[in-house]
Amino acid sequence: MLPALASIPRYPCAQLPTPVQRLHELGRAWGVPELWIKRDDLSGKLYGGNKIRKLSFLLGQALEQRRRRIVTAGAIGSHHSLATTLYGRRAGLEVEAALFPQPPTAHVRATLAANLGAGVRPIPLRSPIEVPFVLALRSRRRPAMLIPAGGSNPRGGIGYVEAAFELAEQVRAGELPEPTLAIVPLGTGGTAAGLEVGLRLAGLRTHLLAVRVIDRIVGNATSVVRLAHQVQREMHRFDVALPWVRVDRCDIEHRHFGRRYGEATPAAIDAAHQAQTLEGIELETTYTAKALAAIACRAREGRLPDGPILFWNTFSSVRPPGYDPTGAAIRHLLPPQWEHLFDDDILGND
Repeated sequence: MLPALASIPRYPCAQLPTPVQRLHELGRAWGVPELWIKRDDLSGKLYGGNKIRKLSFLLGQALEQRRRRIVTAGAIGSHHSLATTLYGRRAGLEVEAALFPQPPTAHVRATLAANLGAGVRPIPLRSPIEVPFVLALRSRRRPAMLIPAGGSNPRGGIGYVEAAFELAEQVRAGELPEPTLAIVPLGTGGTAAGLEVGLRLAGLRTHLLAVRVIDRIVGNATSVVRLAHQVQREMHRFDVALPWVRVDRCDIEHRHFGRRYGEATPAAIDAAHQAQTLEGIELETTYTAKALAAIACRAREGRLPDGPILFWNTFSSVRPPGYDPTGAAIRHLLPPQWEHLFDDDILGND
């Protein structure tokens, strides 16, 4: 662990380290001799996933600055918004979230229901284009802290620098061999940026592949590299002697996005089904199943490198309170713009 990380304020919401395990059955089915998983789906008791590592530092910052309110954004089925609401409310903060549409599925509805039930103050948007304007306006009211979508800013990205050091410790302890390749979904970029910095600082030779699951204007190599530099500058505020590592590229797989954000692809649906059937691991088709599908696809094409392959699971396997696809308990909380989302005839594939 870097001394700089220990000195940064944090809120105790993450349960670390998260375990690693070998995916024997999936590896056999896909012809991948050593397929491993990093179980960040178990990163928190109240709710898990990759957002929890970021929120540890973001909520720590909010409390240190004596903020009373969090303002954030995401899609209507945003895991980030839900995690921020659950842990933000537990920390005594109000949480507002500007939420834009995405293809409705049972999982999206259940996540929205849990978010509303947890006490988020929703700001319904018509399009993600409205996000920056709404956040700028809302964050000016009363003492508020702005957390961007996905928690992807310099302070939040430190959570995945720490995650890389955690992985290095597990490699040294013999819990898994050093991965040749690690694969993560690429949304707003905080996870990938933190790992690009952390893997180098921790001395691992692991190459990172980020599987884009969001529009290219947001999920691109330039954005990841820029954020990686910002993460390092933020860490240097706490330790000026910290080594500076060079991050000048990010390897991105673009083929698994689909036609629009949140839309399930056939490959993602199949990967999620096989993960559940063969390993008992639940994924969702917006982020994690697309990243796993990239492994299956590259294995078929003979494009995986030799050596251990690590799939970094960023979904939560912990069901939050109020997770209900019917939305029965939160109908009275639904803004009029969202009432149609709980009509069964509009559901897409999870």
